[in-house]
Amino acid sequence: MIDFRYHLVSLVSVFLALAVGIVLGAGPLKEPIGESLQSQVDALRTDRDNLRSDLDAAKGNIDKQNEFVTAAAPELIGSILDGREVSIIAAPDADSEQVEEVSNRVKEADGTIAGDVSFVPNTLSLEDSAAFLETLRTLVPSLPKDDSTAIRAALVIALTGDASMLEDEDNQADAGKQAAKLYDAFVEADRLRTDTDHKTTSLFIVIDDENSTLAEDTEPSPQTSDDKGTRTLVTDFITALTAEATSVVVAGDAGSAQNGLVNVLRTEKSRASTVDGLGLGAGPVITVRPWPPERPEATDTSDSPRTPKASCRPRPKRRRPRTRRRETRNDPLHRQHRRCRTRRLHRDEGRARLAAAHPRLRCAHQPRRTRRLTRRRTRRRDGTA
Repeated sequence: MIDFRYHLVSLVSVFLALAVGIVLGAGPLKEPIGESLQSQVDALRTDRDNLRSDLDAAKGNIDKQNEFVTAAAPELIGSILDGREVSIIAAPDADSEQVEEVSNRVKEADGTIAGDVSFVPNTLSLEDSAAFLETLRTLVPSLPKDDSTAIRAALVIALTGDASMLEDEDNQADAGKQAAKLYDAFVEADRLRTDTDHKTTSLFIVIDDENSTLAEDTEPSPQTSDDKGTRTLVTDFITALTAEATSVVVAGDAGSAQNGLVNVLRTEKSRASTVDGLGLGAGPVITVRPWPPERPEATDTSDSPRTPKASCRPRPKRRRPRTRRRETRNDPLHRQHRRCRTRRLHRDEGRARLAAAHPRLRCAHQPRRTRRLTRRRTRRRDGTA
């Protein structure tokens, strides 16, 4: 049973331990502990100062780089678009300053902003899309049967005026004529935000959300079971737009390059061009740079006089000089001599007799003894020996 004595002993032990700690902390352990803590604080303070100085230097370099790019932008991108029309598509949470900066660079490159639209979170979603799909299929009955694919195809037709994703050529022509009405249907359904009139183009700039995390957004919407994740919807739209347009550039900031649309397209090796660093001065300039100046169309010059081209005659083949007479080449003794030259030497007497009968076919590589015998027999036969 616990009595008062037990509580008294517990209180005395607690106060005794506290007193011992105070005595040791104020006495022999004061200097080691204090020096250790002080050294750690000094090290942390030094690291903080170094990091702050490095950060200030990096910011200074970035500011200088931005100033240089801003000053040199007219020369870097001057007249690169040469009057071509460009449409800008902004994500729902895109930075308005980045969009404006890209628009200014397009104008500095002698380009024209044909359309400036902004997506909303449900632009490509199937959420509350029954009446909207009915409107789209009324305008273009040949849209794909899949609802998600139908919305994506209708938006691509509205932006580009091209419907080559449809199978029938007649349906493609009819759908292309409905591009303006499809565009108005998206705007009236609050699935697109825009302040410009409709105009189809073939060059597009897509600006991602600020600090985008699209790479992590793969779950479908909980309201509809047939819906797809936002990542899949957006990447499928970029793929379809790239197939119909001449060029598509997707731009974003550093966050987009790590976890956003730029990262997703680079991972999936999309055909669309990607640019990161819109927060820097060079980002908008690089966004416009992927488009080289348009080449002039080839004109038909069939009626115009043609300049005669220099004839390119083939070089005549060099004929090898004949080193042997034709009659010698056809002589059976010559063939025998050639075999002798390539296979074996004249070593037996029969070959020596052959060479004696035909001195002009003697081989230079005959053994010395064979040559002596040949000369002797020749002298005996001639009577000069």
